[in-house]
Amino acid sequence: MSMLRQRGLAVVAALTLGAVACSERPRVARDSDAAADTMTTPTMRRDLSSDLRAAEQALQQVEDSVDAALGPELAIRLQPMHEAFVTYRREQCDRLKAVFTDGTYGAVAQLDCLIHLTDSRREFIQKHYDFIEKIGQRGPPNGTAAPHAR
Repeated sequence: MSMLRQRGLAVVAALTLGAVACSERPRVARDSDAAADTMTTPTMRRDLSSDLRAAEQALQQVEDSVDAALGPELAIRLQPMHEAFVTYRREQCDRLKAVFTDGTYGAVAQLDCLIHLTDSRREFIQKHYDFIEKIGQRGPPNGTAAPHAR
C-alpha cells in the first residue's frame, strides 16, 4: 500500500471518529439499538455547523478582548493577520473536503477541519496573549511611570 493511500486511510479514520464524537449534545434515544448508534451525514453536518458557530463566537470574543486591550492602533495592525488566518483556514478545509469528492463525507470533514482550526487559533491567542488580562486589570495608563522599587 502506498504511503499516500495509507495517509488517506488514516485521515478518513481520524475524521470519522472525530466527526462522530464532535458534538457534545446528547442524541435522542431511538427505537432500536442499531438506529441509536447510527448518525447520518446530514445530522453530523447540522451538529458540526452548530459547533462551528460556537467556536467562531468564542474566537471572536477572544479577538475582541485582545483588540480592546491593545487599543485601536494595534488592532488595526492585527487585522491582516486575522484575514490571513481566515484565508488559510478556508483553503486548508476546502482541500480536505476535496479528498472526499466522491462521497457525502466531504462537508463533514470540512466542518470538522474548520472547528479544529478555529479552536486551535483561540487556544493559541489565549496562551500567547495571556498578558491581556493583566493589561485590562491595570486600567488605562495615566502617563506617569510607576516608581521602581529597590
